[in-house]
Amino acid sequence: MNLRFVVATTLILSLPALAHAGSGGPNVFGYLWEDSNEIGGPAYFPENASNGLSMGDDTELSVSLPFTFEFFGLAYTSVNVESNGLISFGSANGNTGNSCTSTPTGAVLAPWWLDLDPPNNGSVGWDVHYTAPNRVFVAKWEDIEAYPSSTGFATFEVQLFETTNDIEFHYTDVTFADSSKDYGAQGWVGISDGLDELEVQCNDGLLDSFYAVHFYAPLACVDDDGDGWNEIACGGSDCDDFDAGTYPGAPEVCDGVDNDCSGSVPSDENDSDGDGWAPCEGDCNDFDSDESPGNTEASVARCSDFLDNDCDSLVDQSDPDCAPFIGGDDDDDDDDDDGAGDDDDAANDDDAANDDDAANDDDAANDDDAANDDDAANDDD
Repeated sequence: MNLRFVVATTLILSLPALAHAGSGGPNVFGYLWEDSNEIGGPAYFPENASNGLSMGDDTELSVSLPFTFEFFGLAYTSVNVESNGLISFGSANGNTGNSCTSTPTGAVLAPWWLDLDPPNNGSVGWDVHYTAPNRVFVAKWEDIEAYPSSTGFATFEVQLFETTNDIEFHYTDVTFADSSKDYGAQGWVGISDGLDELEVQCNDGLLDSFYAVHFYAPLACVDDDGDGWNEIACGGSDCDDFDAGTYPGAPEVCDGVDNDCSGSVPSDENDSDGDGWAPCEGDCNDFDSDESPGNTEASVARCSDFLDNDCDSLVDQSDPDCAPFIGGDDDDDDDDDDGAGDDDDAANDDDAANDDDAANDDDAANDDDAANDDDAANDDD
């Protein structure tokens, strides 16, 4: 056997995972993560866990939290510390072996979801550090053996932060002396509410000793406009959290806004011809800027263009606004239809005072010329 080959192979298999800078997210809810190799990432800073748990194989024990912790928008006052490298919220979940094709059952934090065997070696415990409102809850797996019977032992922990609701995973030792498991070559790392997960790695071997991962909770959701709906950015569905009239299912009003958060503005709220009027505001032809409620019919040109310029359902001569601009004689007291803008009363009409020209009529004073009429004093000579 080639001894140099054996030595080289042994060295390669025992090399630690290459340091990498990592970050990810957001998931649907809005969580983000970054690791201690990332610029500005978390510092590796493990804490002690002096409160031991009598942890059997494939078991979980409930621990009360010293503060309320929010996870995926829900508030919790206790956690279940599970033997297989995760903690869960709510009812016991019974997560055993890990899978890259399905997330753990329920709401979980998984620093290293793997089939572990605490009864054979090591300990699982918890503790609380610092003072309110900056307390940190710690759940820790220390010198834990991987199933079945690894000769190396891993140490890692979860830290939950009061007030910010942030989460950190800290890794002190990630080797089991088993290349199929070391550095996370087997195991799922991430957070999930059972449906919406944020994964750091799964069977990728990306973990390292003296390493940390920080999960940032989304900004606290506040219903800014008081309409009962939170904004999309923090897991809600209000498409405009500064407008109380805009939320899922809101009635559409004629304002050019997607009031019901359906993803589109109704077509009758669009001003297609740019005349300042939308169909829902009364624009009778939104493809012609010469027709809108803001226009007038009163001009010679518009009274003969066959358009309902002012959208009053009356076109050209049928619209009273066009009366002064259409030919014809009506002999009324106000207007004439001869194009001059007058009528037949002031200067010319057929009444007792005036005939059809400016100088003569057929009354007692004047005949059809300037000098003569048909009365006793004047005749047609």
